[in-house]
Amino acid sequence: MAGSLWRARAHRLGAKESPGPPVQVRFADSDEVARWDDLLLAAPDEGNAYRGSVNIACMALQGYQAVRLIVGGHAVTGFRVDVRPLGAMWMLIGPPASDAVELVDAACAIADFAAEHGVSAVRVRPQLREDEGAARFLRDSGLVRVPSWLSDHIAVVDLSGTQQQVYARFKKQTRHALRRSVREGVQVRRVEPTSENCVTMNRLVEQTRHERFSTPPDHVLTDIYRTLSADGAGQMFMAWHGGRVVAAAFAVVFGENAMCMVGGSVRKAPGDAEHPGLGTSGAGYALQWECMKWAHERGCTRYDMDVTPSTAHIHDPTHPFHRIGKFKKSFSREITDYLGCYQVSGRPLSGWMIRMAERFTQRIAARRARQRGRRPNPDFVWLR
Repeated sequence: MAGSLWRARAHRLGAKESPGPPVQVRFADSDEVARWDDLLLAAPDEGNAYRGSVNIACMALQGYQAVRLIVGGHAVTGFRVDVRPLGAMWMLIGPPASDAVELVDAACAIADFAAEHGVSAVRVRPQLREDEGAARFLRDSGLVRVPSWLSDHIAVVDLSGTQQQVYARFKKQTRHALRRSVREGVQVRRVEPTSENCVTMNRLVEQTRHERFSTPPDHVLTDIYRTLSADGAGQMFMAWHGGRVVAAAFAVVFGENAMCMVGGSVRKAPGDAEHPGLGTSGAGYALQWECMKWAHERGCTRYDMDVTPSTAHIHDPTHPFHRIGKFKKSFSREITDYLGCYQVSGRPLSGWMIRMAERFTQRIAARRARQRGRRPNPDFVWLR
């Protein structure tokens, strides 16, 4: 079985474009597991907190089994997902690759290795930037675009330099909103993940998501917040205005990279996920600025604000994330678009069945969204 996908790819591309020797794949040994974060931070691509040991522990709280691989000499974090009765998948955050050719070579080698261990399909989510030529090459090589468990379009804030220099790079409207928050008496605090604070945060997140994405139960989220905080990798923030908590966020760091893992705020009306009830207080801006200052204090040079519309749709007022994107782009002038997540099946039939079952449920969900008057996200290209 080993090398079968690599040979199939060589046959599809022809002798002139055939790849080099198959990438070597193996499980990490005990010594490498003990040094896992150091190995990840040494990888030749942008790191993120989802790869690290603390997040692996948090995923274990949700029932996921970690998969630690050494792929071409580099550490790659993944998680096993059982899709009964169709088989199992490995969902990888990586592998590190400099281009689409390296990605395909690594993905095919990993899928062959996974098949030897009873896994039907592998999904890879690299840090490669979006490029139509690269996407076409992946499709021609037999990889299939699938939903990503990470955001493919994000707003990244440059935290290099002093905090004053970071502040000066914000758009004028953002600086105005931050000054307004001071006049309005908004207070943002770094708080401990007590039971009360976790419940408050979870209710704000629920109001914001309103069925657009799922979240674990309260007790699991509380354990996650506490695990991240105890290790120093995460911090909870809350914003008060008019004597009540109006917004909350949880930020995490990994190396020089920080991100807003989750956030929520009061809504203008119950069930209104699109319109926050923050008014013109500037509380949302003050909350994010405090998160950035915390990350800057820890030596981070990048702050990932997470999901936004893509660059192609950032100005589309009908996009379900239009208001979110407008807010985040006021901190970061550019949107970072990633190549996305792709599946390669070591066991073609069961891998195909997993994807077809997933597509069926996605189309049902999209139909229901239309019936409720909501437009499906135009950036979800796997629906087309």
